[in-house]
Amino acid sequence: MIYSIDHQGFPPDVNLSSCDFSWSNDSTVLASHQDKLPSVKRKSLKNLETTECFTNVVHKSHCASKTTGFLTNFQANCNTNCSNEGHKVTALPLQLCEAVNLKCTATRRENLMIYSIDHQGFPPDVNLSSCDFSWSNDSTVLASHQDKLPSVKRKSLKNLETTECFTNVVHKSNCASKTTACRTNLQANCTTSCREEDHKVWAPLVLGIVAVVGLCMAVGGYFLYKSYKLRQENHSELDLQQHPLGGCLYKKVKVSNPDSPL
Repeated sequence: MIYSIDHQGFPPDVNLSSCDFSWSNDSTVLASHQDKLPSVKRKSLKNLETTECFTNVVHKSHCASKTTGFLTNFQANCNTNCSNEGHKVTALPLQLCEAVNLKCTATRRENLMIYSIDHQGFPPDVNLSSCDFSWSNDSTVLASHQDKLPSVKRKSLKNLETTECFTNVVHKSNCASKTTACRTNLQANCTTSCREEDHKVWAPLVLGIVAVVGLCMAVGGYFLYKSYKLRQENHSELDLQQHPLGGCLYKKVKVSNPDSPL
């Protein structure tokens, strides 16, 4: 019996030479990348040849990406009725773990650009401490779980802080499940215009407040000045002093020419 995997079912990014695999019937492992039972004549990632017929054979494989190194799990179920009419069973490999798209935001804080992943987007079954991750701009890896460029100040699974602004940053992560051996691929696209006015939200508000305060101070100063000038003019025209004399009030008037008649 020949059980075969349709190689077209593997994503083009998968490095087939990196795959670990197994072929099983119920709880019995018929063959793997390391060993095989005597009833197995040939075994490979895509094919299993046996002298016995099994109505159900399960293929499982675990393969790395060509570009990121992230691992993906695949599974295929090969079913047959073991009749003499057919001796070859072909099945498509199914990717066990879904690819999850995450939300990302880009904000400016002083001289840093901060790219952040919405942590609520991670499936609850994902073990965050197991994740491998990378942050990239085009073909340049800015940071990963292992290393970072000098322009990156801080990096983690959920955040990237850089001294440079990039209009597009791609986050990729590969995380294990808390309950199964499955690993899930996650991705997020962080886009921004890199214009300072798009990130300095408080600048217009601060300028507006300063303008209003300045206007109020100018108006208040103007009225204080006018009031002061008016008092000065009144004092220069008439300087009244009142002196009690025999129960009467005596007013002394200051004039500019003392020889002129009152």
